[in-house]
Amino acid sequence: KESPGFAGADGFYFLTSELRHYGVGPFWGEAAAKASGAASNQDPLPAILDFNAQLKKTGAQLIFMPVPGKVAVYPDKADASLTAGARQDSAHQEFYALLRTEGIEVVDLAPDFLELRKNGIETHCRQDTHRTPAAMKLAAKKAAALINAQPWATNVPKQAVDRTSKSIEITGDIVSLLGVTAPPE
Repeated sequence: KESPGFAGADGFYFLTSELRHYGVGPFWGEAAAKASGAASNQDPLPAILDFNAQLKKTGAQLIFMPVPGKVAVYPDKADASLTAGARQDSAHQEFYALLRTEGIEVVDLAPDFLELRKNGIETHCRQDTHRTPAAMKLAAKKAAALINAQPWATNVPKQAVDRTSKSIEITGDIVSLLGVTAPPE
């Protein structure tokens, strides 16, 4: 039986399914059946196109903002033969181009996440499948900029929001899934 994950370099843990997803190539159209582990609804493209069409009927716009997986930003931590800082997601880039030809606005966060990493800012928790607060903040700012640029946004009343920041230590979901002991992050 295949392990659900593994330890990479420098305390990084990865899900096997994420590596498979990035390594399988195209995951839509005729390739979906081979690429997907799902029993049904294997191809994401029809659902995205249908949702976009439904939104257009209401006057709303779909903004597709996929979050890069950990292996897309830290490939060298999963396999030392892979290059840090280089895009490892050619199938995803091809999919985004296809969506754009269908009139869907796509926000590719991978270059931004790679830039954060280049500047010494981690984008993903080392033991976990989740993004760091810095990566979430970057994505939120990009989404806010897109929303605020919409013509209707000027008519929406603004509300003040209280924010707080708190540091916590966790044991990541991947190390918990694997049943290994790792220092809290």
